[in-house]
Amino acid sequence: SLSSPFLAEWYFNAFFVARIIMGLAEGFVAPSMGSMSGRWYPPNDRSTLTGIYHTGSQIGAALASVISAALCGSPWGWHSIFYLFGAIGVVWTIAWVELASDSPSTNKFVSEREAKYLAIEIRRKE
Repeated sequence: SLSSPFLAEWYFNAFFVARIIMGLAEGFVAPSMGSMSGRWYPPNDRSTLTGIYHTGSQIGAALASVISAALCGSPWGWHSIFYLFGAIGVVWTIAWVELASDSPSTNKFVSEREAKYLAIEIRRKE
């Protein structure tokens, strides 16, 4: 996303290919969420998690449209859309790498008691 303005002005085909690659990479997000939720949430809570995730995605898309329209009409122009959302993506990635983990038992913010509870609940209800 951060390179999109440069690529679009330099060579449109490079921009087009970069956006295709980004779209293909995003295709792994939903299956990964399903896999991760299976390790973090008991079965009875997964539908709620899925609802929250998909609702958040839709709200985010709506807000991004409004913000993008405002930025496009601003003195910063259409380039700023890619820089803003690219910067948000970088911050999100850093936070994810630092805070997320594959399971509650390996997360530094989950107590041993919580990890044991989740392990029992996830196994018991499957």
